[in-house]
Amino acid sequence: MTLRVGIPRGLLYYEYFPLWREFFTALGAEVVPSPPTNKQLFEQGLRHSLDETCLPVKLYMGHVAALKDQVDYLFVPRIVSVNQGDYHCPKFSGLPDMVRSIFPTLPPVLEVIADRTEHKSQLMKSIFRIGTLFRQNPVGIYGAYRQALKYWRETAGDWAHSLLPRAVPHPSRTVPTVAVIGHSYNLYDIYCNHNLLALLQRMGVGVVTPEQLAYKQVRTTAETHLPGLCWSMGKKLYGTALEYAGQEEIDGIILVSSFECGLDSLLMDTINRELLHYKKPAMLLVIDEHTGEAGVITRLEAFVDMLKRRGRP
Repeated sequence: MTLRVGIPRGLLYYEYFPLWREFFTALGAEVVPSPPTNKQLFEQGLRHSLDETCLPVKLYMGHVAALKDQVDYLFVPRIVSVNQGDYHCPKFSGLPDMVRSIFPTLPPVLEVIADRTEHKSQLMKSIFRIGTLFRQNPVGIYGAYRQALKYWRETAGDWAHSLLPRAVPHPSRTVPTVAVIGHSYNLYDIYCNHNLLALLQRMGVGVVTPEQLAYKQVRTTAETHLPGLCWSMGKKLYGTALEYAGQEEIDGIILVSSFECGLDSLLMDTINRELLHYKKPAMLLVIDEHTGEAGVITRLEAFVDMLKRRGRP
């Protein structure tokens, strides 16, 4: 019987799902992602979370609730650090513990530990520990890991492109172009952000996102201008903002954040201050469980109207 591995469609799903899917598929498992966020799933996440939790984690718990009775295993990685000297938000390093504490009954939780502050052997030990549940051959497990890593590196651009609404136009000199910058789980969960990118398209603007820039260049830019920043995802946002701010074809920047995100509460203000030097119009859009579509549309319409009135240089 083929074992089913559930992967919640939240948080770093929007960056690493092809890697995870390829690994488990190569081991002979059936990968089952949770459905896209909907009203029922959204409400389940709120019901299972503390009020002080940020919206993306609340949504993640809703996706766990939707999967936990449908699969043999639940994949919840513990991601501490993916780049040497950098760290992820503590919610990613404590995610397996949070899931176990919230849900009294769960299928076995598969926990890969990604921590570049430790020796690489730690990651490999957790990969082999999981792999033996599906295949006893260590060579086959390592081969599945290498195959998944190669596939992810080769197709990361295609995956990022697939997350964009199909109707979003490419940047053009004939229409305003907006850089929408935020964590991937804030930009691509269309229920959470009220289909923000498609709304902008319908308002007649081009859209670019962080995934359309080379991460190495973004990281270098962030480290050059703000060398004390130790958060990987913070570097991505900060470097992306500066890169797009310096591009003539970008007419405005929209920063998307979720309420009660500790990192964003500091970083978005820092980015806004930097953007003043570029004289580039910018707007901060903060979303939470009470954000309504009408409010999002009103703010976007005002921002886009301002860009169109300014005209292109």
